[in-house]
Amino acid sequence: MPALTEGLRRIHDAAEQRQLRGADVDRLNAGVVAVQALRDALAALVEQHDRWQQVDNDLRLASTDPDQSLEDLALVWPGVKDFLASACGVGAEAWAAELAKDADALDGALVSGDAARLRRTFNTCRRRCTHRFFAVDRQLKELCEQVGKIGGPLDAIEEGLR
Repeated sequence: MPALTEGLRRIHDAAEQRQLRGADVDRLNAGVVAVQALRDALAALVEQHDRWQQVDNDLRLASTDPDQSLEDLALVWPGVKDFLASACGVGAEAWAAELAKDADALDGALVSGDAARLRRTFNTCRRRCTHRFFAVDRQLKELCEQVGKIGGPLDAIEEGLR
């Protein structure tokens, strides 16, 4: 993104030096705004990806050793639960509602001490968290591909302004 932002700055400077006005400058300014929005979206998605990666790591740790899993889950669950509450409370998407229900069920299973219920609710919650992590990962990959496609047209614009 820094190279993209720098490329836009150079194009903008070249347009100012040539004293371009009208529709061309309006399109350039709209492009700058669009790239800034893309940069912000990318930063937000990277942050989401990092958070879901941490949840995936925590839940994987809690599931590796059946004898230790209850203790490990008790250690990581408060942080995972807080993240899920904030992530699932943001939108009205189906995945969020389902995952919120799963988190509540897992929370209840932890309190109940019922090992079979705990294992069942943990597996359901972990599976849904993993699916969400993969969905965010896929979105990040797609956005990065979009960002990568911008460089060529910017180079052509910059060359045309020389």
